[in-house]
Amino acid sequence: MVQIKGTSNYRESEGIISCQLTSLGFPAFIANEVTADPGILFIVLDPERRGDKRVFWRYLSPSFIRSIDFEKGSATIKLRPEDEIKNTDESIDQVYFPVMRKRCLMKTGL
Repeated sequence: MVQIKGTSNYRESEGIISCQLTSLGFPAFIANEVTADPGILFIVLDPERRGDKRVFWRYLSPSFIRSIDFEKGSATIKLRPEDEIKNTDESIDQVYFPVMRKRCLMKTGL
């Protein structure tokens, strides 16, 4: 499962980007409905700025999902430089498919 979110509402301090996830629908769906597949959230900073978009990714692991307080209705996500990827199909494939492969191998015990 993949979701792409765009935001211009973020802060950057000492290389760490903090952005507010104002809708928890996708993480809640992963937490409550998805048991076999991982979730990946792609976050696009400044999506309306042509050529200036920055793309980050976050694997919605069970521990990440457990860290969200769904009662609050929003969550702050911290993005680090290593979470940033190039805005190309190839870069997205390099993130998504290894995570999926690792998750599938873990489920099958290989």
